[in-house]
Amino acid sequence: MIYFDDRDAFELALNSQIATERFGDGVESEDFVITRGNRGIYSTSSLNSDDETLAVTARERSTLLITFNYEVFAIGFDFNQLNVSSLNYFDSAGHEAINALLATEQWDASAFFGVISDTAITSFSLVGSGTSKNLYGFDDFSYTANPVSVNEPTTLYLMCFAVIAMLLLASRKRIKQMLV
Repeated sequence: MIYFDDRDAFELALNSQIATERFGDGVESEDFVITRGNRGIYSTSSLNSDDETLAVTARERSTLLITFNYEVFAIGFDFNQLNVSSLNYFDSAGHEAINALLATEQWDASAFFGVISDTAITSFSLVGSGTSKNLYGFDDFSYTANPVSVNEPTTLYLMCFAVIAMLLLASRKRIKQMLV
């Protein structure tokens, strides 16, 4: 597992396509589901990283769980306005980073957190250690894109058909020779 605190370095280190969700139209996604623990809330608001789009917001004391519909090997996101405590990172592959997302010095500052793993990740959680009701933003969420299945090339089917046809023709020729 490799941790990143710089988005550019994270994206340069990737050797696969990446999908990015900016939550401009809510928290719904075909690739993942966001749930929360029993303390805190999540929603979309203008509490965001770098522009006027919406971000997922959660209370610092809550648990934010993201479950993917397929295996991913890289995760990265911006977080901001975390000014009281810190968040711990845990994932389904057994990786953890205690105090991974530390409080920012400035109220509206953004920071990046990313991981690249050689073991598949199907879910991860951010667990707050504070007792504060303050919210933080979770935005510009990047992850390895769902692999697209590649169809067998038509030439492979044609080659198999040709081999079968040649075998049938050869066996018919042998049968004719035996009958004559």
